[in-house]
Amino acid sequence: MIGGARIAPSVVGRLNRYAAGDPHVFRAAANLLTGRQLRGETSLPDPLPAITDRARAVVTSLTAAERRVLLCASVTTDDRVRTLLAATGVDIRVLLSPRLAELVRIHGGRFTRISEPIRAALMATASRAEVREVHRSIARALHAGRDPRRYWHVAGSVTGSDDRLARQLVHLARNRYEAGACETAVRIAAQGVAVSASAECAADAARIAGLASFWAGFPEDAEHWFRRCEERGHPVVTGNGGSALEIVAFVRTSPQAQADPKESARRFIGTICELDPPARDESALRHLARIIETYEQDRAVSDEMFAAFLLSMPPLVSAWPWDPLTPPSYTPLVAAQICTLQAAFHAQAGAFPVAAEAVLRAGNRLPLLPVSWGIIGSIVGAIATSGGVLDPLFAQLFKDLALVPTPAWEIEGEAAGQVTVDATRIHSVGAHAVDHRSVDDVIHDASEGLTRRERQVLSLAIAGLRNEGISAELNISARTVEVHLGNVYRKLKVKSRAELAAVFVRSSRTRA
Repeated sequence: MIGGARIAPSVVGRLNRYAAGDPHVFRAAANLLTGRQLRGETSLPDPLPAITDRARAVVTSLTAAERRVLLCASVTTDDRVRTLLAATGVDIRVLLSPRLAELVRIHGGRFTRISEPIRAALMATASRAEVREVHRSIARALHAGRDPRRYWHVAGSVTGSDDRLARQLVHLARNRYEAGACETAVRIAAQGVAVSASAECAADAARIAGLASFWAGFPEDAEHWFRRCEERGHPVVTGNGGSALEIVAFVRTSPQAQADPKESARRFIGTICELDPPARDESALRHLARIIETYEQDRAVSDEMFAAFLLSMPPLVSAWPWDPLTPPSYTPLVAAQICTLQAAFHAQAGAFPVAAEAVLRAGNRLPLLPVSWGIIGSIVGAIATSGGVLDPLFAQLFKDLALVPTPAWEIEGEAAGQVTVDATRIHSVGAHAVDHRSVDDVIHDASEGLTRRERQVLSLAIAGLRNEGISAELNISARTVEVHLGNVYRKLKVKSRAELAAVFVRSSRTRA
């Protein structure tokens, strides 16, 4: 073991949701990721490669019909039950059997995606021929309704090159990119590169993959795709005629904190706006820049502008699978900047618990790049050092954010770039604001009365998921989530998610 590595907060959130509170599963999944993936510089594999013993046992015991249903549910872009039935050819009674009903939840003609450990076990045991056949069946089912998603599945079922198919995928990827679903756009565009027959078509697909990767918050991936474009003689240029690679380099090397964080934000916004953002995102960034300028002149007016802006902010688009009817949203990178400034505004107003909750919620779901944390650290650090009154539960959190290079969860690294995560040492730099060593260990200090399900719900709530997200992750109803959260609040004697974070702070400090 030499050197060190860090886990980005958003990666910790993804791993924690995958593990559902089990530290052994968390560690197993992290061990299979590269250092760059853990630092949030590049996207994570889907599904995550870790396979639990339970998932392996479930997959091994499946019948042929059950396996086909689950494999189809694992790769399909459509969550409608009728598509699943048409693609698999099974009777509805198979889906409603006790075994599958536990793994594939059906509600309102749609099904929830099966758990990631089950998907990982299925994909690990499926042959390429088996996966291609499943894609072919889904494509046929979607073709009947002329659904454009069929092109994705057609691409997954062929082995040769086809520029016409590649152009359809580029069109789909661009559509998803403009709608804010960047990770979906990257996957579609990457498939377009794979099936392209000409260098020009491959460069078009790589360009969309690079743009979507950038606005998804993965600069390493963006650089990879932009270089692919250059290799094919089609370099990506910015709105002012510069190089896209220069903007990627700027984002990756932006200083963490500057004397004037508002100037840092203005410079960051002005620079990234040159890299062909969706029109909705460019408008939002320009509006944020105006809010920052107004703040220097009239704080009250700036606060009103920002409040009105937040009220009009659409919900984030789910990464995968995609729904053509999903309303457009901001890209993850723009949403992260909005959440960053929201936290900074709360902090300036002295609402530190609310600011802390915003930081933790955003950090566990969005790619908060270095400049974002630098803005928060600079603003709140200045308040802390100038004698401003900070909520004691979150004072150390914000002080640490101002001092460390980047908020992250420290781990030990190996020379080969792979990482070994010691579950007893994983911790956040923010005064252990969210302790990911083990939910059970941390909560044990606060209460021994939580059930296993309550611990899972609590873990996901701390990771930043709202009730709907917890419901989807655990395959339980939203009402059941409310019941479990109510029990958690009652047992831990808290009334909100912010107070739950405070429990973690106190519990972690006790154990530190």
